[in-house]
Amino acid sequence: MRVFPTGASRDTETGKLDFEGALSPEVLWEFVAYMERHSAQDGTRRSADNWQKGWSRDVSMKSLMRHVMDLWLLHRGVRRARPEDGHVPTMTEALGGAFFGVMSYWLQWLREQDVSGSSDISAGEQ
Repeated sequence: MRVFPTGASRDTETGKLDFEGALSPEVLWEFVAYMERHSAQDGTRRSADNWQKGWSRDVSMKSLMRHVMDLWLLHRGVRRARPEDGHVPTMTEALGGAFFGVMSYWLQWLREQDVSGSSDISAGEQ
């Protein structure tokens, strides 16, 4: 039990997830801005949560690896145009795309765990 100088009391933080400490609002802000900039599709705009409707982990992995390669090249000082459109990715695009790829892959994996009946993912990690 915690007791504050005001007299208020509260239970301890022991065992509770610390979102404020584990997440960076600066990174999340930049990621959401990245997602907004990349929401155009065939002349329309996708909703921010469109990706959460899902696709296969294979699709996520292929995208993730393209962005990781962009990141790796930029990390080594190499600016290389993407063969599909000639665009040279920025560091923000590479990081945003890699972060997105990890999240989309992880979301599909989590959903597969729920389908298999395992709600305790920490016990059933592959």
